[in-house]
Amino acid sequence: MFEDILLELYRKFWTGKNNFINRDIAINVVSGNSSYLLIGPRRAGKSTLLYEICDLLVEKGLSKEDFIFINFEAPKLVNFKSENLDSILLTYNSIHPNKKPILLLDEIQHIDNWERYVRNLVDNQYRVFVTGSNSRMLNANSRSLRGARFIEKKVLPLNFECFLYFKGFTKRDVLIQPNAKIINLFREYLQYGGFPEVVLSNKKEDILTSYFELGVSDVLKTNSDFNELEIKLLLKKIRENIKSEVTINSYNSFFKSIDYKIDKNKVYNYFQVFEDNFLVLSLSQYRKSLRTRSFGKKMYFIDNGYVSLFDVKEDFGLKLENLIFLELYATGRKIYYYKNDLECDFVVCENDKVKECIQVTYELTDKDKSREVNGLLNAITDLNLNSGVILTYNQEQIIKQDKKTIYVKPVWKWLLGKK
Repeated sequence: MFEDILLELYRKFWTGKNNFINRDIAINVVSGNSSYLLIGPRRAGKSTLLYEICDLLVEKGLSKEDFIFINFEAPKLVNFKSENLDSILLTYNSIHPNKKPILLLDEIQHIDNWERYVRNLVDNQYRVFVTGSNSRMLNANSRSLRGARFIEKKVLPLNFECFLYFKGFTKRDVLIQPNAKIINLFREYLQYGGFPEVVLSNKKEDILTSYFELGVSDVLKTNSDFNELEIKLLLKKIRENIKSEVTINSYNSFFKSIDYKIDKNKVYNYFQVFEDNFLVLSLSQYRKSLRTRSFGKKMYFIDNGYVSLFDVKEDFGLKLENLIFLELYATGRKIYYYKNDLECDFVVCENDKVKECIQVTYELTDKDKSREVNGLLNAITDLNLNSGVILTYNQEQIIKQDKKTIYVKPVWKWLLGKK
């Protein structure tokens, strides 16, 4: 049924050329012989990454016809189902009977039972690269179905160093640039985020709006009871609350305050689907007892560009905090916020041990210096650390207090690892 369509897609890939800027991710995943599951938000560069993987392996001696590339969101595959998956290799083998292709399977989450299919491929010694835009592909059930056959890797919007590379700066260039030049570029990154197409475009807000609407559409598809107005109201409220601890009850109260009736369980389901689709991500409160770590949440957007879409009045402090969360999230380390009488924005853990505490503020002024410093001191004292970090837009100093050291750093320097 789909053989002619698949053959058309294969040949289009084999003869086509794509222009893109390489990312280090591709270099890291082509070494060795492993198969990969590449997960992240829409438009973060997953499809491009598959093209890069192909090109790098072609440079090592393979032919483009050694690859199968399928984007399961292609309009011609809208009715493609799990029972059609066997036609992928059958179609390829009809023209290359003696080749064992590398499979590049893009946005495969649209196909039911995809896990069993790709597990079978790897078991039969095929190398497979799979991408998807839903975090449920990383859950225990999905892992169980596909077995321990794939290395999992998140593909996220560009970090600041990659942003600068896309702007034409090498690592060495960055280190010798005058601070004013880097600060101006950082301001753009803070405002519009790191989606690759947005970084390279002059129509940033238009593209971000289209991405956001696509994300809302994805959420609507998951449940017939979902409502576009409710989704946008919730996302707008999340943006307002980025720096604040919230609960499902607090969002339910928000709807009551505007005379809008909504079930509490439905609000909870919205948040779950937002996270599943990489629109927003949650941060839990740090508690020394594992049993209580689920108490309290903060919510952050997957990219600063989405934060800016809701701007009525600029709030760079809010955007700085969202940005630091994303940088920490990308490292794969466990992160929390800390709160008792005072609050610290981020607690960073490795192997369940606290390694670092970070406070974020746009500017350390006389008015708020006591609050920010004391919040950080409270955390590092309780968590037995000798020092902590306050990240600002462009301030730098060292504060000694209560036998502790606080390093105040510009966010852009911290992002680049500059001392």
